[in-house]
Amino acid sequence: MNSERRIPLCEPVFGDRELANLSRCIESGWVSAGGEFVGQLEEDFSRLFPGCHAAAVSSGTAAMFLALRALGVPPASEVVVQDITFAGTINPVIHLGARPLLMDIDEATLSLDPERLEHFFQRKIIRRNGVNYNRESGRAVTAVIVAHLYGLPARIDELAAICARYGVPLIEDAAESLGATWGDQPTGSFGRAAVFSLNGNKLVTGGSGGVVVSSDPALIREVKRWSDHYRSPDDRWSYERAGYNYQMSNLQAAVAVAQLEQLAEKVERKRQLHEQYAKLLRRVPEIRLIDEVFPGRASYWLNVIQIEEGRSENLIAALAQAGIEARPLFKPLHQMAPYQRYLTHEPLTGIEVHQQRCCLPSSENLTLQEQEQIIERALAGVRAGTTIRSRENV
Repeated sequence: MNSERRIPLCEPVFGDRELANLSRCIESGWVSAGGEFVGQLEEDFSRLFPGCHAAAVSSGTAAMFLALRALGVPPASEVVVQDITFAGTINPVIHLGARPLLMDIDEATLSLDPERLEHFFQRKIIRRNGVNYNRESGRAVTAVIVAHLYGLPARIDELAAICARYGVPLIEDAAESLGATWGDQPTGSFGRAAVFSLNGNKLVTGGSGGVVVSSDPALIREVKRWSDHYRSPDDRWSYERAGYNYQMSNLQAAVAVAQLEQLAEKVERKRQLHEQYAKLLRRVPEIRLIDEVFPGRASYWLNVIQIEEGRSENLIAALAQAGIEARPLFKPLHQMAPYQRYLTHEPLTGIEVHQQRCCLPSSENLTLQEQEQIIERALAGVRAGTTIRSRENV
């Protein structure tokens, strides 16, 4: 590693607003769940999604688990999950006692493929007494989860229409797409529920935390009750079910509220970074930048590139030697031991996508000089990998 400044993949940017909120929170003495900033964050999120309500919880993964629980997804039923996504999308399904059914992605959006979902319901589903059953397994299919990855919107209107036609609730994992839109609607406003992450590397962060959003107030009430031990509404120290402690702290919410106030500026900065990467890569035929699909407007949480000839691992290694952090795409779930026993719909093709694509540094405070340095090193890494393969083939 050389003496140049290390360039992280995606670091948070904080300022006076966050410090002021934290000071106010600490001075009040209310730092755990239930403080004023938790309620304010829920109100602020609700305003981003007209007609919706919000519940703040401890993480994006907890948000997914609680959304599934509140929807009443039963154990032993099947939930459609795209094959390339973060573990926080699929693990809550398993912890609930349900069974993931893995399905391929659309390579343009990196999200669940609407054509494959439609094919699945047309060919594999039999409907009895208002319930969809998988012909192959005999199990009820009770939900579909789509993940908007890296700030790129899925073809969410098509997916929502398919789920509505077959009467299956759609959950949006919008953990990485806060600020993105499809048409004139924000991602997270198309399904029965949507979940967001406020992890330290996200566009809006509280250090950790998550949010569930839904137009169904009863669902949000259930999320809140499950997250707080399922207390009785009449007696705080009586419990009606064995709930969970998945609440967000007031400290986390204090930071997230300040960050959310700057959402529009943050999205614009991310889009500027993407535009600059696009300009720098016009002279680099070996690397293709992945763009939004119309009518989507991406928030570009991370910038994804494709290596047209070769594997992304060579590029990632070359960048690491220069103190530049890049990361691979999420590995296909069906390749990993915890998920290999679950059903898949049709052959899954995401292996090549994973091998050829990776994410470049995308921090808000990234400079043009640093972006130029990243592309210079990336190009050297790709060309070095091509030379090695050429020699191997001689």
